[in-house]
Amino acid sequence: MKRRILVITDIEQDYDDLLAIIFLTEMHCMGATKLAGYVANHHPADIRAKYPRTTLNCLKLQYVPVAIGIKGASDISAHAPDLYYRDKGWSSGLGIT
Repeated sequence: MKRRILVITDIEQDYDDLLAIIFLTEMHCMGATKLAGYVANHHPADIRAKYPRTTLNCLKLQYVPVAIGIKGASDISAHAPDLYYRDKGWSSGLGIT
């Protein structure tokens, strides 16, 4: 059974996200994994989503969905308790193990 991969990215900041798209595309094309989609986060998320969409189109993977994510928090320290001290069962409904 192939592992399905959903990528959440802040593409455009540097080249590591682009390299990850190319690597994961190759793994997908070899049949080792199945790309479920991409979510482009961080302001401006709508513009950032164009980068994985264009890259996937160039790699002939037009059918892999790309979503516009959230713009992110302006002050991460104000949200740190929410991000790091959540109830341990928060991800159970998402199928994350």
